Amino acid sequence: MASETTNYGLVKPAGNDYYDIGVANGNMDKVDTALKANADAAAAARSKTKAFTLTAAGWTASGGAYTQAATMAGLSDDYILSWSWATSADGEACVAAEIMLDASCDSAGLATLTWTAKALPAGAISVFVVAELPVTVE
Repeated sequence: MASETTNYGLVKPAGNDYYDIGVANGNMDKVDTALKANADAAAAARSKTKAFTLTAAGWTASGGAYTQAATMAGLSDDYILSWSWATSADGEACVAAEIMLDASCDSAGLATLTWTAKALPAGAISVFVVAELPVTVE
């Protein structure tokens, strides 16, 4: 008589059972579903996205430039940060002001994001920051 595995409920035919392709296919479907769920969870853990609004009033003059800071939790120095603007108008404002992003992360996983602009942006700018862990293949 067939039994099932503990973790995924895969069918383990008994030694005297005849081979049934339906049982094998059912096991493959369960494995495929479990692997996909695991891959999706791992991908979600590797990537975090957060939206920010750089307000016109939030810029601080600093050494001939303007800065604005925000924080993003749950990161470490292992994350690679990238950022982009929400709309083409936001992009044009970022390019015109020559805005750059710098980041540092503390031991508790709190990243301080600092945008620096060479020129004072005229209005609010919506941006997205994406933090991703690099994928290593062994």
